[in-house]
Amino acid sequence: VHKAKATVERAFAARHAVGADDARVVLLGHSAGGWLARALLVTAGDEWVRQNVRGIVTLGAPHSSPPPSVPDQTRGTIPNVNRRQPGAYFIKDGIFYVTVSSARVVGDENGDAASKNGFTAYNLVLGEGQGVKGDGFVPINAAFLDGAATVTLNCYHSGGSADPWPLDDWYGAECNVDAWFGEVAAQIKAQRSLI
Repeated sequence: VHKAKATVERAFAARHAVGADDARVVLLGHSAGGWLARALLVTAGDEWVRQNVRGIVTLGAPHSSPPPSVPDQTRGTIPNVNRRQPGAYFIKDGIFYVTVSSARVVGDENGDAASKNGFTAYNLVLGEGQGVKGDGFVPINAAFLDGAATVTLNCYHSGGSADPWPLDDWYGAECNVDAWFGEVAAQIKAQRSLI
């Protein structure tokens, strides 16, 4: 989180140095990077966030706290962030949130490789997996923040070679970026109209 904070500050300084109208940055995080971006907002402090961040975009990131019966894979980070900055916390300050998820994989203990993977992964997040929709790792109902703009795609969580799905059909694949980036562009345009 500290390296991310320093990176944001360097990007802000570089944009400010060239005379950008709004030098604040948009944080983009995939999977754990999404909840870690929110953790950065907590640790950096409200004033730092307002000065340096214009928006946050998360792709297939879990945001809901796990139920008590499920071991917390984040070692308490998500529950802590949700307690200290619930939902789209900084939206009141004009900072936008876009949360992107997918309903591509329905968890099924007895299904194909992707469905079995979804079943197991969804259990680790929600404590249930059978019939739950998501991207194969993160259930859709855990990926959206209250108050955030939401985008639902029909893709997989990632494009790694160890995954039980195609390499070119995840959030960052060329065929899917425009679907969520359009919402990000609309949020930036709306911010600019308020200045």
